[in-house]
Amino acid sequence: MDWIELGYLGMFISSILAATLLPFGSEAIFISLLYNQFDSFSLTIIASIGNTIGGMITYYIGRLGKWDWLEKWFGLPQSKIERYMVSIQKRGWLYAFFTWLPGIGDPMAAAIGFARIPPITTSFWMFIGKSLRFTVLALAYKYGVEWFF
Repeated sequence: MDWIELGYLGMFISSILAATLLPFGSEAIFISLLYNQFDSFSLTIIASIGNTIGGMITYYIGRLGKWDWLEKWFGLPQSKIERYMVSIQKRGWLYAFFTWLPGIGDPMAAAIGFARIPPITTSFWMFIGKSLRFTVLALAYKYGVEWFF
């Protein structure tokens, strides 16, 4: 599939896929579309909404989780899981904000769902974090990476 030819739709679909547990990234598509003169504001909004939808899909997958699955499939004892859940329940909004982080963001979204953090809180903070990420990418592209480092 040629994501660039799909334009904004390609950005939307790729950003959803990138925020699930699938090994997929949308940053290259985002930058490629900027390079091809697509509107940076529209791309940022579309990518942020798509990425939030993908994150919420992962969140709801986490809500389906059961204690015995974590013990059986991941070898995590319930006592260890309970310690993580206390932390997530205290700071669920912060975990949602950082779901944009590569590698750990998707498992964090599933953990937030497993911890039953309210979906409205989760989606709000998830959208804020993901929006900031795409805003930084757009600014880095526009002004060059040098200002960022």
